[in-house]
Amino acid sequence: MVNMKKTRIGVYYFPGWEVEKRWEPVKKCNIQPLSGYYNQSKQEIIDQQILQASKYNVEFFAFDWYWYLNEIKLNSALETFLTSKFSKKLKFCIHWCNEAYFHPNPDGDCRKYLDWGIQWKLKPSRDFKHDFTEDDFLNCFRYVADNYFSRDNYLKIDNKPMFILYRSNLLIKIFGVEG
Repeated sequence: MVNMKKTRIGVYYFPGWEVEKRWEPVKKCNIQPLSGYYNQSKQEIIDQQILQASKYNVEFFAFDWYWYLNEIKLNSALETFLTSKFSKKLKFCIHWCNEAYFHPNPDGDCRKYLDWGIQWKLKPSRDFKHDFTEDDFLNCFRYVADNYFSRDNYLKIDNKPMFILYRSNLLIKIFGVEG
């Protein structure tokens, strides 16, 4: 039996929908999102999403978050969430996508794009292994700790900030087991 007092419901939040061209593969497949094609960097969109999520007992958003070469990518949805007058209705946490920053190259075949990246023609902007250093890793965590962990609505478990790491195997590959 699941102990519901300890169970939390959250939503994974991909922050890539502020750029209209990201919708093109979905449009080519004649798929209409229930909320329509939207720009999640707009305050009214985030406000609506927060209100809908909280209405249905979603407790937090786990925002995909990209730190690459000491630069944050695709961050407008999180920053818009943080400025929302409704942001206290939900907790949030960071889901660090610690991999090379990719640029999709659509070729018109909608089936490839609906397979969530497995068959995408992706082109890394840089070689992650050679660009990611210990200093970059430490700078990333300093930034997250300084800018997010202390917020009242940052998700904490046993008073410890929840931080989701997408590919721990990459850190092991770069720094080794002892790193």
